[in-house]
Order: sequence, then C-alpha cells, then structure tokens
Amino acid sequence: MSDEPIPVLRRSHSSSVRCTIDPYNQAEQGFQLDSTNVTGARQPPEAKRTLSSRYSLRSSDSTVVDSGGPFELDDRSGVNQLPCQDLPQRSTTWSERCVNIMQWLSVSPPSQQQSPTNPLDEFQAGYSRFQYECFDNYPDGWPRVAAFLESSDSFGNYRKFGHCHARLLVDQMSTITEMEQELLELDRKDAAGGEATDWRLKNRNHKKGPDTKKRDLQENIKKELLTYVPLLLNFQKLKSLDQTPARDHDSVFKWLWTWKPLDTPEFAWIFHPQDFVSLVPPRQSGLENFILRYLDNWPRSYLKNLFKSSTQQHQTQDASVAFYSASRINTFARLMVVFFAVLVLFIPVILFLLTSMSRACMAVVVLAFCFIFSVMMGLLTHAADKEIFVGVATYCAVLVTFLGNLTRAKA
Repeated sequence: MSDEPIPVLRRSHSSSVRCTIDPYNQAEQGFQLDSTNVTGARQPPEAKRTLSSRYSLRSSDSTVVDSGGPFELDDRSGVNQLPCQDLPQRSTTWSERCVNIMQWLSVSPPSQQQSPTNPLDEFQAGYSRFQYECFDNYPDGWPRVAAFLESSDSFGNYRKFGHCHARLLVDQMSTITEMEQELLELDRKDAAGGEATDWRLKNRNHKKGPDTKKRDLQENIKKELLTYVPLLLNFQKLKSLDQTPARDHDSVFKWLWTWKPLDTPEFAWIFHPQDFVSLVPPRQSGLENFILRYLDNWPRSYLKNLFKSSTQQHQTQDASVAFYSASRINTFARLMVVFFAVLVLFIPVILFLLTSMSRACMAVVVLAFCFIFSVMMGLLTHAADKEIFVGVATYCAVLVTFLGNLTRAKA
C-alpha cells in the first residue's frame, strides 16, 4: 500500500453564501510539485469548473451546486477514488436558520445576460431634457405673478368676487320677477275673458290671427333664465370652496408688496383678504397650522430645514420664499397626536397606582382627563361630533374599568 497521503475532500460549513471547494485539498496537505523530482508524485486532474456552495431554503445544510453546468473532471483512469468520509452533522439553531434564509433571499439569481453598463445610462439623455418650473425665469410682470401663484397650492388663491356675483344675481332676479308678473297678468286676462280668450290657456295654436305677445314674453324669460341659472350655479361652486387661510393670503401679499412685479393699481385685488378662496382645500389640522405658524415666527429655527421640501425649492432662488413638505409636517403632527394620546391615557393610570386617593378625588381626576381628551380630539384632529362622543365614551370606559379592577385588588 502506498505511503502517500490520501487527498481528503473537505466541505466548509461556514455561514457564507458562496464558497469554493478545493477537491484535492492541496493547501492543507502542503502538496508541491518539483520539476526535478516527479517520481511518486501523482498529478491531480485539472478541474473544468469550480464548485460553489449555496444554502437551501428547506435545509440548513449546504447543497453543492454548479454555477452553470455539470462538474467535469479529466479522465482519471487508474487513479484511486477518494474514500468517503462521514462528516459530523452540525446542529443549527433557529437564529442561524433565520440568518441563512435571509442570506438566501438577499442573493439575487444570476442573470443570463448582464448589461455591462448601468441600465440608467440609456435613459440619461431623456432625464437631461426634463424641465422644472422656476418662476424666477419668467419675465417680470404678469408672467412672473402667474408662475408664482401656480408654484404652490398655498399660493393658488383667487378672488370669488362675491359682491359682483350677488349684484348680478339680484338684478337678474328682479328682471325675471317682473316678467313673471307680466306673464301672470296675461294669463288672468285670458281667464277672465270667457270663451273668447280662455282657449289661449289650453291651446298653443291661435284661432283668430297671430297673437305673439305672450310667446315673446316667454322667450325673453327663457333667455334671462339661461343667463341666471349658470351664474347662480357658478356662484354656488365658488361659495363651496374653502376660504383662503390668512397665512396663505399674507404670503402672497408679502411677495407682491416686496418685489412689486406689477404697478400698485394693478394688484389692488390683493387688498380684499376676505374675498379669496383656495382652489385646493387646505386640509390642515390645528396642530399643523401651529407648526407652520411656529416656522414663520421663528425663521432661524433648526426645524425649518427639517420641514423644507427639496423637490419644490428649485422653483426659486429667493431665500425669503420657503416651500415646506406637507407630508413631513403631517407625519410630525400625527406623531405628536399619538404622543399626547398616550400621555393622556397613562397619566391618570400612574396617578392611581402611585398615589392613594379617595373616591371623590378619583372621580375628579377621571372627569378632568375625559374633558382634556375630548378637547384634544376636537382641536388636534378632524373628528366629527359623533366620533368625539364615541372616543370620549371609550376613554371613560377604560378608566372606569381600570379603577374598578384597582379598587377590587386593594380590597
């Protein structure tokens, strides 16, 4: 029997996702070939492919797989086969299995055809042609004013001209009312004339020559109604729009008054703050308005950079115009609401647990915090009346249930 060492096939159980197996373990044996002494040395066959190891999802053991095809070795006729060795089974914990599964999921399968360049490069020519609005680039005057009002929903405020609409509607109502009375008088005369004229109330056709006085009056009433009704409906739509918040109107006024892109008489429409409506309803809670007022009153606050919108700030280079991210403000306001809700719920619980109170004091504490909870729901949220009622009833029931269990435990 030959004394030369038998190559041992070893397989690593490390946690790496892919590893390379040396089928002849030359590094561990210190196997070296000398060009001058080749007697007794057996040349290992050359491997066509390199095996890879990958963890299987159904088992914690490694599964030897090929990266692209079957593993082929040169013809090894006359070479002793490697003896099979029983490797000890390694027990894995649930944490290791979770890590193995996460690693298996994180490794993307090799694609058949990989592009040598970044896939975004082919769209770069199109991205470079994107145009972003900046009202500073418009000519000074009406074009820049229009671009500024369109740059943000907070600036999209316009007059509804409520007095003019009401004036036109009143005039139309008076005109139509006069025509209505005149038509009613003609009908009464026809009814009082007996058989000679009452046929006009029952038939549209004339018996004795044309008498178009009533028909002409009806045509005039029709024309007035076709003018009056659309005007009334348009005014109704304008009245249904939300009134512009004072903060948004003040922002537009300050910009016009500072830069004066128009002559002073040309922007006199800004001097009617109560007549403005917002095209986009300002769906902001009281807490969001408080945050915005804080940012306006404290321009050097460190929170201002946190709430600035990076996607809209490119619309101007004016440092005095700040675009805030509505989503960030809304998220911060919601977090504050959650914080206050948890605070209102746990403060009375902590008071009941850490202090000894009489039943009268407990009742006062429950009543006070129920009132605080209802005020918070009304001011910090858009809850309706029935939602506030249900919320306060639920909150009161939780406190009463806790008090009952606490009193029973002490007894």
